Amino acid sequence: IDISVDVVDPEAERKAKKKEQTQKEPKRIRPEMTWEERSQRLEQVPPAGVPAWGPTGDLGIDARTKAFLEGMEEIREYRTRIELKQQKVEEAKEDIVILKADIELERQRSSDSSRARAQLRQLDFELEEAGRTLRGRRAAVQEAREELEAIEDKHWAVLSLYNPIEATKDEQEQATSSPATDGSNVDSDEADGSKY
Repeated sequence: IDISVDVVDPEAERKAKKKEQTQKEPKRIRPEMTWEERSQRLEQVPPAGVPAWGPTGDLGIDARTKAFLEGMEEIREYRTRIELKQQKVEEAKEDIVILKADIELERQRSSDSSRARAQLRQLDFELEEAGRTLRGRRAAVQEAREELEAIEDKHWAVLSLYNPIEATKDEQEQATSSPATDGSNVDSDEADGSKY
């Protein structure tokens, strides 16, 4: 039996299927927000220049920068989850390709014995199971993408208003001005000496 003709290159097949899949999947179009929704979300953005506070006190950054950093971190976490789930999908695809190659080889060299038919049935069962696993993992990826879209929508306003140049300038101004030199924290009664 000449097996060289029937050998399947899993890497080439995986790349071809990946290319097909990217061409098949249309981009989802998000529904556009109404002006009321946009206005409401923009009103919830923390003001620039207001110091952010936490359980330990002043965090050293303004509230808008803190909200921006938290939003970016949450989006990054969700993207990492999607990448991990996508890797699991690729593994499931590779398992299916390997099982299909095994089934084809088994069909070519099998005889009509009951043992060969049992082996073929077992491989078919494993292929069906791998197909179910693949569909489940694809559904998990789609669900994770929808969650990411919801998170991006949630942080849309703060991400669109954040200006890193302005935030850096404000932080530098806060660092250069100290309470003792600019006199802004001195009470008016203390300034003219009438309190003592």
